[in-house]
Amino acid sequence: MSKYFTPGEYHLSYFSPEHLKPLFVITIICIILLLIPYLFKGIEKGKYTIFLGILCLVVKLGDSLYRIYFENDVWYNTVPLNLCNISLIFAGIYFITKRRIYFNFVYFWFSGAILAVIIPGFSVYYSPLYVYSFIASHMFEIFAVFYGFIHLDERITFKGFVTSVFGYLLLIGISFIWNGIYGTNFMFMADYVIPAVSFIKPFWFYQIALVGLFVLSMVFMYLPFVNNQKEELEEVTI
Repeated sequence: MSKYFTPGEYHLSYFSPEHLKPLFVITIICIILLLIPYLFKGIEKGKYTIFLGILCLVVKLGDSLYRIYFENDVWYNTVPLNLCNISLIFAGIYFITKRRIYFNFVYFWFSGAILAVIIPGFSVYYSPLYVYSFIASHMFEIFAVFYGFIHLDERITFKGFVTSVFGYLLLIGISFIWNGIYGTNFMFMADYVIPAVSFIKPFWFYQIALVGLFVLSMVFMYLPFVNNQKEELEEVTI
């Protein structure tokens, strides 16, 4: 167990055992959490869902604190200005409040979490446990989408789609300001998302392409629901 807390400089390679083992472990945990309402019929789903909301918020807070105290990160680099970070917070708020708009945010933004667990956005870390923390903070966002659809009978709305697009563009604007002040790379607007795309020149074209592609992905994610719009569907109650 102590090996997970041994400080040092570690290098993460995509699909290496150090990458796949945490991904497997956290995936199994998420599947178990997803199956609990089926396995324990007497469980109060409302209270269990609130517990999951608190768990999501704890995971996000824990990840930020872990980065500061064990990964030698700075506070202004851990604020929730990336989609995955704020999506996990919205997932926690959704589970606690059952407000559909928060679920829509998480749904339209969770494609970023899928990419993050496949190609983590870091290569150097300073304690082995950090990979678990990183994977958990993204997998719980994916878990929230499945849980909402399966257990809470959630729906995607046009209002949620439009709000998610504007919310994304607002985060882009805020990130430009924050990156300019602190030299961070939120929303991948100050540096390339991965080195493999650094051939895209000039840099402003990369920025426009990245934003455009993500907005396009949200459009595609909305298409399966475009013919199923009874606007302002009743909020779920459990």
